[in-house]
Amino acid sequence: MQAVAQRPARVMAAMAGGLLAAVLGACLWFLVAWMFNVHASFLAALVGPLAGMGAWLAHRKRGSILLQGWSVFITLAAMLVAEAMVVRMIAVRGLAEQDGAVPLMLPLDVLWNLVATGITQDPITPLFFAISLWYAISIPKERKEEY
Repeated sequence: MQAVAQRPARVMAAMAGGLLAAVLGACLWFLVAWMFNVHASFLAALVGPLAGMGAWLAHRKRGSILLQGWSVFITLAAMLVAEAMVVRMIAVRGLAEQDGAVPLMLPLDVLWNLVATGITQDPITPLFFAISLWYAISIPKERKEEY
């Protein structure tokens, strides 16, 4: 009975661990892009493994379908937010060289177009997104323990 009562707490801890790890991966991607003024889309491949591993470890090395879905969701969300931040940073730096200005908050449709352009402009970026999503779904899956 006690294990059933602890399950929601473990699941919430796992969701928080996955979210924290995904945010860490997205921040790392943006930090590298900002420091070196590059798109660095290869770092998108780190977000999914970090999210999956964070959820799996916080769930005491147990997987579940719920954690797989959560890991994929937060991985995709973190990658899209990081991509938006990176593309906006590149646009701001490009316009600053031309004495242009970019408002702090872009309209959502403009931001979405920038993200879509950033993803499709580099043909390898969707591959890194796919790798990241693959790890996000495969790391927190249920495993049968073998001894």
